Amino acid sequence: SLEQNPPATLQGEQIVLSFTVTNTGAADASMVELSFELPAGLEFVSASADGGDVTQETATSGAAIVVVTWESLPAGESAGAKVTAAIDPGTADGTVIDGAAAVMAENAKMASIAVSVGLPPTQPPDFQ
Repeated sequence: SLEQNPPATLQGEQIVLSFTVTNTGAADASMVELSFELPAGLEFVSASADGGDVTQETATSGAAIVVVTWESLPAGESAGAKVTAAIDPGTADGTVIDGAAAVMAENAKMASIAVSVGLPPTQPPDFQ
């Protein structure tokens, strides 16, 4: 699952994306990896994980990739990771920044989750 804090942000502000990885299977998952490539419009600030190892890599496009690895995740248990990013100051009002994160393990199917960060429009709608 994914939670964004604060729920609304402006250019230049920071957001924290909190990912929760849950093993819904009957067996322990081994070598669990969460991978999130920050889309254009988000600038990497920091990352952390509960009991996992965090690395930050650079894609060929220049985008930051956050990779979190847990040696194992017991059946029915969850682990968390947080990515702090800044909204690029040059991002236009009303822009929706879309990306995706993927989770995989040596002995489990891959899963993904959409990541969307929306900026408010220049002028709010006028409902009359």
